[in-house]
Amino acid sequence: GLQEIGGWELRTSADLAGETAEFSVPVRNAADQPRHLEAVVLGARWCGVETSALRYLKNGWQSWSKTGSHALDDRGDPPFPSGPWMRGLHHPLGEPPADRQGWHESSLVSVARDAEGRCCLAGVVEGERSTGLVYWSREAGPDVRVEVELHLGIALDPGESVELEPVRFALGRDEGALLESFAEQLGRRNRARTGATLPTGWCSWYQFFHDVTEEDPLRNLEPLARLRSEVPVGVVQLDD
Repeated sequence: GLQEIGGWELRTSADLAGETAEFSVPVRNAADQPRHLEAVVLGARWCGVETSALRYLKNGWQSWSKTGSHALDDRGDPPFPSGPWMRGLHHPLGEPPADRQGWHESSLVSVARDAEGRCCLAGVVEGERSTGLVYWSREAGPDVRVEVELHLGIALDPGESVELEPVRFALGRDEGALLESFAEQLGRRNRARTGATLPTGWCSWYQFFHDVTEEDPLRNLEPLARLRSEVPVGVVQLDD
């Protein structure tokens, strides 16, 4: 339905299929002046959960960010050991919002599992408009709060609307299957080239980093060419 919040109009609709719900939220600037839209957050509650040994997937924002399974406790994420500049290299935001103390953060998608094997997935089927964040908070009772943020940082003129990417929630008992289904949906939205062959290659970065010379790749090309029947490298990449 329609929600009116501080001069913004959010018209929420849901596509329901079994234990999966996908929400779309167009946002309209109902004010008479241009306005800045930082983010939109959708909240949900995972009910009837065995909270004694909850765990969740903390998905990293980029390839060097921390990713792994963590306890979903009531302490939340520990403070990042460095300042906002360094945190911003590994997280979508340089500083967590002030009201997120006690929450656990994940990028794009996350899935939580309770002691009875019940699972809940939450994520943003990102395209080109927003950055998705998932926040978990363990409640005192048998519930877990989950809030999904679409971080935008855009300006809208009076009367202008923006269509946000879908927010997906799913329940099940196989976290791997839930993540695979989410990945398939994400791939379809972004026209992933699933039929392309995965190339095998050699890259200068992982040996020489930024100190690569002209001789370094040439010296490596010689044995790669000689042993190509045994090591079928298809790509040689000179990085930086």
